[in-house]
Amino acid sequence: MDSSIRLIDASDSMSELTLLIRRAYKVLADMGFNYTGSYQDDETTGERISTGECYVLVESGAHASGGLWLAVGIGVNLAHAPEGTEKASAAIAERLREDLAFAPPVEAAAEILAETFAVWWGRWQTMGFEPVLDAWTSRLTGLNGPCTARLDNETIEGLAEGVEPDGALRLRLADGSVRLISAGDVFFGKAA
Repeated sequence: MDSSIRLIDASDSMSELTLLIRRAYKVLADMGFNYTGSYQDDETTGERISTGECYVLVESGAHASGGLWLAVGIGVNLAHAPEGTEKASAAIAERLREDLAFAPPVEAAAEILAETFAVWWGRWQTMGFEPVLDAWTSRLTGLNGPCTARLDNETIEGLAEGVEPDGALRLRLADGSVRLISAGDVFFGKAA
């Protein structure tokens, strides 16, 4: 088994991370919990990451049936959200529907998150990335509108035209050229 914990870096796909967060939280959202993780866009993911340190847990090893297995770490604010961040974040306990009295216990939330992640990971593995990407883009706000992408060495603005089959953002620049953005902080709406 190989495992490592590392800081997120520019090679990590913000779109894929956002997709996994949204899909993982969907079951809780369907239960009436109202929190940003269930609908956030790449901009929000990027802003949350930029307000502190974001670590990625990567564990993998040989699977008994062949191939590899992979473990992914995801953080959830159940009872409390961090304070003093550039962009406000929330905890599930702060965003409950009126008919719910409390956030789920850690064990229940972890079980729901794991089950939901397994469903979407299974779809990705058996049907490919396209159905997962389609589910994400159907809920994405900001496509076909203005967009700013902050990359390692530049910030570019344009029109977010859509996404490529691998999840990269298609950004049409003012000169008519198209840039594919697979990693960076992406902000939908007017210039951020």
